[in-house]
Amino acid sequence: MLLNNYDLLILDEPTNHLDLHAREQLENALLQYDRTLLLITDDRYLLERSCDRLLVFKDETIKRLEYGSENI
Repeated sequence: MLLNNYDLLILDEPTNHLDLHAREQLENALLQYDRTLLLITDDRYLLERSCDRLLVFKDETIKRLEYGSENI
């Protein structure tokens, strides 16, 4: 993956250990990112602000959701 030019940003729990100011800066940067974002987090606020579609991995299944379409 590193040798090819992909428009993909992968973040695993990016808000852990960030203060409020750093979290806000990260959220603003993600809102400006117009490519594919793979975001692994349990931060519901960050999901609501930065994602419009979700892949939810739960109970050995994967469910695709348009954000806000149903309870997760």
